Amino acid sequence: DLAGGLAGGALHELQRARPADIGAAAGFALGLAARLLARRPGPLLWGGSAARGWREGRLYPVGLAAFGIDPDRLIQVEVKKTADLLWSLEEALDHPSLAVVVGLLPESDRLYDFTASRRLAMRAARHGATALLLGAAPVFDMATAASTRWSIAATASRPVPYAGQAVPGL
Repeated sequence: DLAGGLAGGALHELQRARPADIGAAAGFALGLAARLLARRPGPLLWGGSAARGWREGRLYPVGLAAFGIDPDRLIQVEVKKTADLLWSLEEALDHPSLAVVVGLLPESDRLYDFTASRRLAMRAARHGATALLLGAAPVFDMATAASTRWSIAATASRPVPYAGQAVPGL
Protein backbone atom coordinates (compact mmCIF):
# COMPACT_ATOMS: atom_id res chain seq x y z
CA ASP A 1 0.00 0.00 0.00
CA LEU A 2 1.06 3.58 -0.62
CA ALA A 3 1.49 5.40 2.71
CA GLY A 4 -1.59 3.81 4.22
CA GLY A 5 -3.80 4.49 1.21
CA LEU A 6 -3.43 3.36 -2.38
CA ALA A 7 -3.12 -0.41 -2.69
CA GLY A 8 -0.03 -1.68 -4.51
CA GLY A 9 -0.30 -4.69 -6.80
CA ALA A 10 -3.69 -3.50 -8.03
CA LEU A 11 -5.36 -1.66 -10.91
CA HIS A 12 -6.37 1.98 -10.40
CA GLU A 13 -8.24 4.09 -12.97
CA LEU A 14 -7.65 7.82 -13.37
CA GLN A 15 -10.43 9.53 -15.30
CA ARG A 16 -9.90 13.09 -16.49
CA ALA A 17 -12.95 15.28 -15.99
CA ARG A 18 -12.52 17.10 -19.34
CA PRO A 19 -10.22 16.48 -22.31
CA ALA A 20 -8.15 19.52 -21.27
CA ASP A 21 -7.41 17.84 -17.92
CA ILE A 22 -4.97 15.34 -19.44
CA GLY A 23 -2.04 17.26 -17.93
CA ALA A 24 -3.57 17.17 -14.46
CA ALA A 25 -4.33 13.45 -14.75
CA ALA A 26 -0.85 12.66 -16.09
CA GLY A 27 0.70 14.75 -13.31
CA PHE A 28 -1.38 12.90 -10.71
CA ALA A 29 -0.30 9.56 -12.21
CA LEU A 30 3.35 10.64 -12.12
CA GLY A 31 3.00 11.74 -8.49
CA LEU A 32 1.59 8.33 -7.57
CA ALA A 33 4.25 6.59 -9.66
CA ALA A 34 7.03 8.51 -7.89
CA ARG A 35 5.75 7.37 -4.50
CA LEU A 36 5.40 3.79 -5.69
CA LEU A 37 8.90 3.83 -7.21
CA ALA A 38 10.31 5.04 -3.88
CA ARG A 39 8.89 1.92 -2.21
CA ARG A 40 9.54 -0.72 -4.86
CA PRO A 41 12.60 -1.39 -7.03
CA GLY A 42 12.22 -1.67 -10.76
CA PRO A 43 11.25 0.52 -13.69
CA LEU A 44 8.15 2.46 -14.62
CA LEU A 45 6.50 1.46 -17.89
CA TRP A 46 4.56 4.32 -19.58
CA GLY A 47 2.39 3.10 -22.44
CA GLY A 48 0.26 5.10 -24.82
CA SER A 49 -0.96 5.58 -28.33
CA ALA A 50 1.39 6.99 -30.94
CA ALA A 51 -1.60 9.01 -32.19
CA ARG A 52 -1.63 11.18 -29.05
CA GLY A 53 1.34 13.13 -30.34
CA TRP A 54 3.54 15.56 -28.43
CA ARG A 55 0.65 17.29 -26.66
CA GLU A 56 -0.50 14.34 -24.61
CA GLY A 57 1.40 11.56 -22.95
CA ARG A 58 5.02 12.10 -23.91
CA LEU A 59 7.41 12.38 -21.01
CA TYR A 60 10.31 14.80 -20.59
CA PRO A 61 13.30 13.51 -18.57
CA VAL A 62 13.88 16.83 -16.78
CA GLY A 63 10.19 16.90 -15.82
CA LEU A 64 10.40 13.35 -14.50
CA ALA A 65 13.33 14.32 -12.33
CA ALA A 66 11.22 17.19 -10.92
CA PHE A 67 8.67 14.56 -9.85
CA GLY A 68 11.44 12.57 -8.18
CA ILE A 69 11.53 9.90 -10.88
CA ASP A 70 14.89 8.81 -12.23
CA PRO A 71 14.54 8.94 -16.05
CA ASP A 72 16.76 5.86 -16.25
CA ARG A 73 13.91 3.88 -14.64
CA LEU A 74 11.50 4.75 -17.47
CA ILE A 75 10.41 2.43 -20.28
CA GLN A 76 8.13 4.04 -22.87
CA VAL A 77 5.88 2.05 -25.18
CA GLU A 78 3.97 3.60 -28.09
CA VAL A 79 1.45 1.57 -30.06
CA LYS A 80 -1.01 2.24 -32.88
CA LYS A 81 -3.96 0.18 -31.62
CA THR A 82 -5.71 -0.07 -28.26
CA ALA A 83 -5.53 -3.87 -28.45
CA ASP A 84 -1.74 -3.60 -28.66
CA LEU A 85 -1.66 -1.19 -25.72
CA LEU A 86 -3.74 -3.49 -23.52
CA TRP A 87 -1.60 -6.48 -24.55
CA SER A 88 1.64 -4.62 -23.75
CA LEU A 89 0.29 -3.52 -20.34
CA GLU A 90 -0.71 -7.09 -19.52
CA GLU A 91 2.67 -8.44 -20.55
CA ALA A 92 4.46 -5.74 -18.56
CA LEU A 93 2.44 -6.56 -15.43
CA ASP A 94 3.47 -10.19 -15.85
CA HIS A 95 7.12 -9.22 -15.50
CA PRO A 96 8.10 -9.31 -11.81
CA SER A 97 10.82 -6.65 -12.10
CA LEU A 98 8.46 -3.76 -12.96
CA ALA A 99 7.29 -1.46 -10.18
CA VAL A 100 4.60 0.61 -11.89
CA VAL A 101 2.74 0.36 -15.21
CA VAL A 102 0.88 3.43 -16.53
CA GLY A 103 -1.34 3.26 -19.61
CA LEU A 104 -3.04 6.13 -21.47
CA LEU A 105 -6.19 4.86 -23.16
CA PRO A 106 -7.50 6.53 -26.32
CA GLU A 107 -10.66 8.59 -25.82
CA SER A 108 -13.05 6.91 -28.21
CA ASP A 109 -11.92 3.28 -28.17
CA ARG A 110 -14.18 0.76 -26.41
CA LEU A 111 -11.82 -2.24 -26.21
CA TYR A 112 -11.21 -1.61 -22.53
CA ASP A 113 -14.01 -3.47 -20.76
CA PHE A 114 -14.56 -5.54 -17.61
CA THR A 115 -12.69 -8.51 -19.05
CA ALA A 116 -9.65 -6.37 -19.98
CA SER A 117 -9.69 -4.69 -16.57
CA ARG A 118 -9.90 -8.07 -14.83
CA ARG A 119 -6.90 -9.38 -16.75
CA LEU A 120 -4.89 -6.29 -15.81
CA ALA A 121 -5.95 -6.47 -12.16
CA MET A 122 -5.09 -10.17 -11.88
CA ARG A 123 -1.65 -9.69 -13.44
CA ALA A 124 -0.94 -6.71 -11.19
CA ALA A 125 -1.86 -8.75 -8.13
CA ARG A 126 0.25 -11.73 -9.24
CA HIS A 127 3.59 -9.88 -9.20
CA GLY A 128 2.84 -6.82 -7.06
CA ALA A 129 3.28 -4.10 -9.69
CA THR A 130 0.71 -1.33 -9.58
CA ALA A 131 -1.25 -0.45 -12.74
CA LEU A 132 -2.52 3.09 -13.32
CA LEU A 133 -4.85 3.55 -16.29
CA LEU A 134 -5.66 7.03 -17.61
CA GLY A 135 -8.73 7.51 -19.73
CA ALA A 136 -11.68 9.76 -20.45
CA ALA A 137 -15.21 9.51 -19.05
CA PRO A 138 -16.64 7.48 -21.98
CA VAL A 139 -13.98 4.81 -21.41
CA PHE A 140 -14.78 4.36 -17.71
CA ASP A 141 -18.59 4.46 -17.81
CA MET A 142 -18.92 0.73 -17.12
CA ALA A 143 -18.10 -1.65 -14.28
CA THR A 144 -14.44 -2.68 -14.08
CA ALA A 145 -12.17 -4.66 -11.78
CA ALA A 146 -10.23 -1.56 -10.69
CA SER A 147 -9.55 -1.19 -6.96
CA THR A 148 -10.10 2.57 -7.16
CA ARG A 149 -11.41 5.05 -9.70
CA TRP A 150 -10.33 8.70 -9.55
CA SER A 151 -11.79 11.71 -11.34
CA ILE A 152 -9.05 14.30 -11.96
CA ALA A 153 -9.63 17.94 -12.90
CA ALA A 154 -7.32 20.91 -13.18
CA THR A 155 -7.99 23.96 -11.05
CA ALA A 156 -6.63 27.48 -11.14
CA SER A 157 -3.67 28.14 -8.90
CA ARG A 158 -3.97 30.63 -6.08
CA PRO A 159 -2.10 33.86 -6.86
CA VAL A 160 0.90 34.46 -4.62
CA PRO A 161 1.85 38.12 -4.24
CA TYR A 162 5.52 39.01 -4.57
CA ALA A 163 6.99 42.29 -3.28
CA GLY A 164 7.77 44.70 -6.07
CA GLN A 165 5.53 43.05 -8.68
CA ALA A 166 2.37 44.64 -10.03
CA VAL A 167 0.56 41.30 -10.52
CA PRO A 168 0.58 38.19 -8.38
CA GLY A 169 2.68 35.23 -9.47
CA LEU A 170 1.32 31.83 -10.40
